[in-house]
Amino acid sequence: MKRTVCALLVLFTAATLAWAETPVDQTKPAKPDGRVKVETVAGSITVTGWDKAEVRVQGTLGDQMEPLVFEVTDGTTRIEAEPKKNARGDGSAHLQVWVPKGSSVEAAGVSADVAAKGISGSVEVGSVSGDVKASGISGELVAECVSGGVEVEASGRSLRCETVSGRLQVTGGSPERVQLQSVSGGINYTGSLARTGQLTAETVSGDVELALPSSFSADFDVSTFSGAIRSDLSTPANVQEEGPVGKKAAFTTGSGDAHVKVETFSGSVRFLAK
Repeated sequence: MKRTVCALLVLFTAATLAWAETPVDQTKPAKPDGRVKVETVAGSITVTGWDKAEVRVQGTLGDQMEPLVFEVTDGTTRIEAEPKKNARGDGSAHLQVWVPKGSSVEAAGVSADVAAKGISGSVEVGSVSGDVKASGISGELVAECVSGGVEVEASGRSLRCETVSGRLQVTGGSPERVQLQSVSGGINYTGSLARTGQLTAETVSGDVELALPSSFSADFDVSTFSGAIRSDLSTPANVQEEGPVGKKAAFTTGSGDAHVKVETFSGSVRFLAK
């Protein structure tokens, strides 16, 4: 009897939770190269590029969420999911959004995981306490978070990735400009640079690891206070180390076309040849 009551209680609870969520499935026409903005406080957002000239939203809203805002005005699509004032129940939204792949996308959350993939326009993704991911991005990319990690794969001309306490895992093609910044997390970059491109990587207490082509041609400016500097790239043309505690290294590979600058306080720096 007790088992039967417990089983019924579990089924009732699951049914109640499922009933409390409001399903979302809406589609509106949109410009192939328009602007799309998606925001929620809690939950998750995934934005995916497709070949249709329309924006589709699928997902669920918690029982303490306001009705979904889904508007298209002058080439800009706005999607917002907000909790009710003084909400005490489920104030989260889980949204899957499909957009024309040439769109410029901005997706942001507070305690939400945010992801974007398969988009050729510019992309900005960010979260406060969630993870941020982006893949198949061929436009300019900005990825930011505070206490989550950042994991991106992009082939555009510009990458900017920042986190406070999370780790940066970045794969790039041959961008013209790369900016990587973390406070207490490590930084990993795998890729190359345009012939005269620039890459900067800064962290306070994390290690920095850059995997670059063995034939990579660049001037390097590296500094760390209490870490080590190691390189598996071809023999540098010149190396200089200064200071009894902190280390600074300046060297050139190839003809020094690109420029790489790395700074860390208590972390180590390593260059890998791929």
